Amino acid sequence: MGQTITITPMLHIADKRLLTMYPIRDFVNEKTGSVYKDYDRRSPPIGQQLLMNYCFGHAQSSLLLFPLGSMVTLINHSRKAPNAYVTWSKASDNNLSNQHQYHDYTIDQLANVDKVVLMMKVVALREIATDEEILLDYGPEWEEAWQRHRIQSEESSVQKGSYPLTAEDLRLSYKHKPFETRHTMDRNPYPVNTATACFLTTRGRPDGQPMFDALTSFAINEWVGPASFDAYKGARLFVVDVLDRKAAPDGGFFYNYTVNARVSATQFEQVVNVPHAACTFVDRPYTSKIHTKGAFRHPIGIMDTHFPQAWRDLR
Repeated sequence: MGQTITITPMLHIADKRLLTMYPIRDFVNEKTGSVYKDYDRRSPPIGQQLLMNYCFGHAQSSLLLFPLGSMVTLINHSRKAPNAYVTWSKASDNNLSNQHQYHDYTIDQLANVDKVVLMMKVVALREIATDEEILLDYGPEWEEAWQRHRIQSEESSVQKGSYPLTAEDLRLSYKHKPFETRHTMDRNPYPVNTATACFLTTRGRPDGQPMFDALTSFAINEWVGPASFDAYKGARLFVVDVLDRKAAPDGGFFYNYTVNARVSATQFEQVVNVPHAACTFVDRPYTSKIHTKGAFRHPIGIMDTHFPQAWRDLR
């Protein structure tokens, strides 16, 4: 209890309205006549940036604090059983002391501070066991906002029908059945918000084996890699089109696949003998639930006793 878990610099955002998103449209430069794109702030907002969910703040303040320290943004919420809390660091914390004089600055004054001057720490509320997840209480305002959002989402889902299937849904569905190929996709298409991906570590094919695909001119390589899914690395995950499939000769991987992989913005590669265990699904960019219209956005609450009075510009 009382042990420091981590210390993090806090990037201050003086006005949370900066995270409000507006539609982008074409504008005409009155002097030159050239057309350019910009935010249309005369239109209603279309939401808030996802960054909002990872910031700390207070209901009475327009100030947001974004933690720059490693792993802090991954700490989840628990209203009933938090085992840590966030507070200001001190000089005794490895000399990473918060500069407390800035607690007396107004929001306008902080807006003109162009360096990181605030430092917080995550502190254990009790003894935390090995491998136990670190949990914070995000505060009553966050909890109330989440419960409202959850109820509204459930009501909306009933009115509009269920959400489209996600990559996680497909991972479960295809865990024990073969992935679709270009020959079966017409009958069993995937949701447009998902894509097939494979963990690919490759080598050149042995002499006597085709090195290029005649239809696409893509280089053909052999899949090599660890047999255990736990050993796959995210850096080797590539979006692919599954061209063909065949039952694995030893039955160990269920099916093997031939895939076309996008290995860079302009380069494709055909890979053969990719095992089922190396294949998965991913959500296409900006299609997951966290990016849909009306997705949940709310900062994590800093305890009232820890939030400076000078920053409470919304009282």
